[in-house]
Amino acid sequence: MRTTSESIGLFLFHCQYEKNLTEKTLKAYRTDLRQFVEHLGRGAGGADVAAIGKDVIRGYLKRLFESYRPRSIKRKIATLKAFFSYLEYEEQIESNPFRKLRIKVDRARELPRTMSLETVSGIFRAAYADKAALRRGSGGYIRCVRDIAVLELLFATGMRVGELCALRSEDVDLGAGNVRITGKGRRERIVPLCGVEVTAALTEHLRYADPSCGHLFRITDQQVRSFLSRYAARGAAGKHVTPHMFRHTVATMLLGNGVDIRNIQVLLGHSSIGVTEIYAHVNEACQRKAIASAHPRGDIEEGRLG
Repeated sequence: MRTTSESIGLFLFHCQYEKNLTEKTLKAYRTDLRQFVEHLGRGAGGADVAAIGKDVIRGYLKRLFESYRPRSIKRKIATLKAFFSYLEYEEQIESNPFRKLRIKVDRARELPRTMSLETVSGIFRAAYADKAALRRGSGGYIRCVRDIAVLELLFATGMRVGELCALRSEDVDLGAGNVRITGKGRRERIVPLCGVEVTAALTEHLRYADPSCGHLFRITDQQVRSFLSRYAARGAAGKHVTPHMFRHTVATMLLGNGVDIRNIQVLLGHSSIGVTEIYAHVNEACQRKAIASAHPRGDIEEGRLG
């Protein structure tokens, strides 16, 4: 007999050292499995994992559908399926409780939230204004140089904030004008650094960066969110802005400017073109709004037709 806690520990070991999954995936697995054990109740971690049956799973699914959005539900179900498949393969349980359990999650397609060019410009203006007001070489100036390099890189490449925080100094090749990004599933992609602004920002950041650090930016995703909110408060009328909105915005704007969707797929590191196609829907929504606001039908007086 193995307890639920012991089985979870073995599963996470398997994922980390045998499957070599990323830390982000491991973190999600830990969170999802901890929530599952909490649902089972006090002392469940010490109970026999083989005692978990379909009725228990159904009860947990009910809770998920009542408490979470479709995206989170699918992820948490996928975590449990992976866990119980591992237990069955290792013969820790006789039968997988997910076997013949039909689960349908209707995931409504949510259009990504984007920013206007005016909002992006306001954020950059606020950051560059701070830099201009600080004494060159001071601690505040160096932090502001880092912030600007982060913002320019997010907007230039559309990379995820987690990818940015994981960048190492050697991933940036200013001579060749590109950056190597390690994305989901440890897939690498080379993205061009187009524009003098991002190159200048990175050049100045590297002038002050600690070469012994290893990482391009000694920063967490929460720190990025924090200073982005600060600049948005001043330069974007306090609008709620997240790092991921840079990704959505640059993809939508590139598509609107005629860039082929497959080039955008490579830029963003999407494994499937179907994921990238959501930006086509965003562009259609922007197009409809622009046409509706400028359409001449509104200028025609009623009763004057024909």
